[in-house]
Amino acid sequence: MEKEKQFYRHDEEIRYSRSMHTGPIGDNWVKGTEQIVEKSEDTIPDGKQTPDSYIFGFEKFITFDKNMIAVNAAKKVALKPKTAYNPLFIYGESGTGKTHLLKAIEDACTKNYPDMSIMYITSEAFCNDVLYALKSGESWELSEIRDLYRNQDVLLIDDLQFLIGKDVTLSELSFTIDAILGGGNQIVFAADRPPKAFNVSAHIKTKLASGLVAELKAPSSSVRQNIIHVKASELGMQLNEDVVEYISSNAGSSIGEIEGALTSILAYTELYRPAVSLETAKEILKDIFGTEQNNSERGPQ
Repeated sequence: MEKEKQFYRHDEEIRYSRSMHTGPIGDNWVKGTEQIVEKSEDTIPDGKQTPDSYIFGFEKFITFDKNMIAVNAAKKVALKPKTAYNPLFIYGESGTGKTHLLKAIEDACTKNYPDMSIMYITSEAFCNDVLYALKSGESWELSEIRDLYRNQDVLLIDDLQFLIGKDVTLSELSFTIDAILGGGNQIVFAADRPPKAFNVSAHIKTKLASGLVAELKAPSSSVRQNIIHVKASELGMQLNEDVVEYISSNAGSSIGEIEGALTSILAYTELYRPAVSLETAKEILKDIFGTEQNNSERGPQ
């Protein structure tokens, strides 16, 4: 009796995720203390609606001068995969939007190139798949895992720094890169550091840096405040300037933390009271920012 084939992750789960936006890719452009919303020069034809764009579409990504190269490169890849910036390596500190851009590429390609095989994967999941196949002792399992990754038209690998020190998985990654690029297909990486800062072999380092390396830089204080205004407006909220300044100064460079703070405030306005003072904001966000009010007994006002 043939042994049932089992993998750490199911093919259908890791090949696709869908998003719900249709229409051209546009920019939320923020510069200094001004917000300019303008259309991108690179527009992608309308495609079938998918679920992820409400969260990860390009139109949800706020562009400013310090992240514009990475964002525009991602759009080029989404518009014409296999022809632009291959491989594309996006790096930046936590919260700057690396996963958002990879998922936006996946979303746009999935909608507009339905015949392509497109996969977004975290490095941890890639490592788990490889190790599971190796530990199984079954040659067909490793062969199928290799075929799964190496035959993608577009492969997007997130959190690449997770693989540092994992030599077996790095070896598999090296062969995967060779297969993807050798087959004329597209590969995109995201990490918290550039390839030159990876403690890996010179051979792998060269492969990672052989295309375009683009940094996602953290927004300045004025840009953070503008981002807060933009995202609050998207949620249907208007915040006092002292609340905006408080969120900006405590969220640091993380856009993800800004979004989390605004979600908490939105829940308060929907479930309790629509007006949010500075003291109320401090109370609502104390668990997110790790801060306490001067008067800890004072509740939301």
